[in-house]
Amino acid sequence: MHEMDLYDHTETVNELLARYGVKFGIYKNNTFKEQLFPFDAIPRIIPKEEFDKLEKGLKQRVMALNLFLKDIYGEKRIIRDKVVPEEFIYASSGYLTQCEGICPVKGIYSHISGIDLVQGKDGEWYILEDNLRVGAVYRMIRYYLDEEPILQNAPTYLPFYEEDMAYVLEHFDSLVLKDVAEAGGYGVVFGSSMTKEEKENFIALLKREPRRFIAQEVIDFMDLDIMDKGEIVPLKADLRAFVLMAEEPMVWKSGLTRFSRNPDSFIVNSSQGGGFKDTWVLSQ
Repeated sequence: MHEMDLYDHTETVNELLARYGVKFGIYKNNTFKEQLFPFDAIPRIIPKEEFDKLEKGLKQRVMALNLFLKDIYGEKRIIRDKVVPEEFIYASSGYLTQCEGICPVKGIYSHISGIDLVQGKDGEWYILEDNLRVGAVYRMIRYYLDEEPILQNAPTYLPFYEEDMAYVLEHFDSLVLKDVAEAGGYGVVFGSSMTKEEKENFIALLKREPRRFIAQEVIDFMDLDIMDKGEIVPLKADLRAFVLMAEEPMVWKSGLTRFSRNPDSFIVNSSQGGGFKDTWVLSQ
């Protein structure tokens, strides 16, 4: 498709989205914020072989996460076997004591898992986070499935542990820090972008509430071509993959490709003004 045709198609779709009120909304501080979700006409294309590996790794991850949740609200074997410390579980703001001893049908705690990935410039896919926000997922995969993880995490540190806290403080300027209770790109800060005062305040908060945060190495992930004001420009993009859980996990053979509309930003979230494009998975 010619560049002008791509531009016209992008503009037409966005006009229709605006006319029919197709918007992205999120609650923040008890206020509902709504905005347009911009579309880009240049599709992301993922080869079959590449998606096959993603599919296996995503299924493995979601199976382990569901087994983990079933365990910590039930027998707590992973705690008894000292794979995960007891205080790490109970200090989480996401832990619900009301669910102790309750097992949903077929032990499925997450029916639809949205998992965010980026493709590094080395060609490898890295998981940034998932909607269950578990940092020690490698241990879970090995413990519950007796398998080696197929997909890599972005190198992740849990300040809850003294060793990880020491690393985070020493390498603060090169890391991205995330509030595990937040979503939609909120609560994400880059150490390199903070002023001296902001760093001091954040580190004080980190020391007071270490379980609240994770820190990750910044992955220099690949750009995708985006149609911007009639020109094709490279911008950062991620992939949110969706895994449906029933008797067996099923990965949706597509996904939500989101891109940053700010050339200087790594944050692609819709709530932060990011756009989206089609995701095509080749069948052969």
